[in-house]
Amino acid sequence: MRRVVFVKTVRLRTTAQVMELTEAEGRFLWHLPFASEQAASVAEVCRRAKIENPIHVSKLLDFVKEMESRGVVEVVR
Repeated sequence: MRRVVFVKTVRLRTTAQVMELTEAEGRFLWHLPFASEQAASVAEVCRRAKIENPIHVSKLLDFVKEMESRGVVEVVR
Protein backbone atom coordinates (compact mmCIF):
# COMPACT_ATOMS: atom_id res chain seq x y z
CA MET A 1 0.00 0.00 0.00
CA ARG A 2 1.54 3.32 -1.00
CA ARG A 3 -1.26 5.87 -0.52
CA VAL A 4 -4.56 6.33 1.23
CA VAL A 5 -7.42 8.40 -0.21
CA PHE A 6 -9.86 10.01 2.23
CA VAL A 7 -13.19 10.88 0.61
CA LYS A 8 -15.62 13.10 2.47
CA THR A 9 -19.08 14.23 1.38
CA VAL A 10 -20.74 17.21 3.03
CA ARG A 11 -23.93 18.76 1.67
CA LEU A 12 -23.61 17.37 -1.86
CA ARG A 13 -19.96 18.35 -2.09
CA THR A 14 -17.26 15.68 -2.18
CA THR A 15 -13.64 16.31 -1.31
CA ALA A 16 -10.71 13.93 -1.44
CA GLN A 17 -7.36 14.01 0.31
CA VAL A 18 -4.49 11.75 -0.67
CA MET A 19 -1.94 10.71 1.93
CA GLU A 20 1.31 9.25 0.65
CA LEU A 21 2.65 6.41 2.80
CA THR A 22 6.16 5.27 3.55
CA GLU A 23 6.96 1.61 3.00
CA ALA A 24 6.76 0.96 6.77
CA GLU A 25 3.37 2.70 7.06
CA GLY A 26 2.00 0.69 4.15
CA ARG A 27 3.21 -2.60 5.62
CA PHE A 28 1.81 -1.61 9.01
CA LEU A 29 -1.66 -0.86 7.58
CA TRP A 30 -1.59 -4.09 5.58
CA HIS A 31 -1.03 -6.13 8.75
CA LEU A 32 -3.63 -4.39 10.94
CA PRO A 33 -6.32 -6.81 12.17
CA PHE A 34 -9.83 -6.51 10.74
CA ALA A 35 -12.60 -5.11 12.97
CA SER A 36 -13.98 -8.64 13.40
CA GLU A 37 -10.62 -9.86 14.76
CA GLN A 38 -9.15 -9.33 18.20
CA ALA A 39 -7.24 -6.06 18.70
CA ALA A 40 -3.45 -6.15 18.45
CA SER A 41 -0.81 -3.88 19.93
CA VAL A 42 1.39 -1.70 17.74
CA ALA A 43 4.33 -3.91 18.74
CA GLU A 44 2.52 -7.05 17.59
CA VAL A 45 1.51 -5.50 14.27
CA CYS A 46 5.12 -4.38 13.75
CA ARG A 47 6.33 -7.94 14.41
CA ARG A 48 3.84 -9.32 11.84
CA ALA A 49 4.95 -6.68 9.32
CA LYS A 50 8.63 -7.36 10.11
CA ILE A 51 9.25 -3.73 11.11
CA GLU A 52 12.09 -3.79 13.64
CA ASN A 53 13.84 -0.44 13.26
CA PRO A 54 13.13 1.62 16.42
CA ILE A 55 12.97 4.84 14.38
CA HIS A 56 10.27 3.36 12.13
CA VAL A 57 8.34 2.11 15.16
CA SER A 58 8.50 5.56 16.75
CA LYS A 59 7.21 7.17 13.55
CA LEU A 60 4.45 4.54 13.37
CA LEU A 61 3.20 5.57 16.81
CA ASP A 62 2.74 9.11 15.47
CA PHE A 63 1.12 7.65 12.35
CA VAL A 64 -1.37 5.69 14.48
CA LYS A 65 -2.29 8.86 16.40
CA GLU A 66 -2.95 10.69 13.13
CA MET A 67 -5.03 7.81 11.74
CA GLU A 68 -7.03 7.73 14.98
CA SER A 69 -7.75 11.47 14.72
CA ARG A 70 -9.03 10.91 11.15
CA GLY A 71 -11.26 8.06 12.30
CA VAL A 72 -9.42 5.44 10.24
CA VAL A 73 -8.29 3.22 13.10
CA GLU A 74 -9.70 2.58 16.53
CA VAL A 75 -7.21 2.52 19.37
CA VAL A 76 -8.07 0.12 22.18
CA ARG A 77 -6.44 1.05 25.45
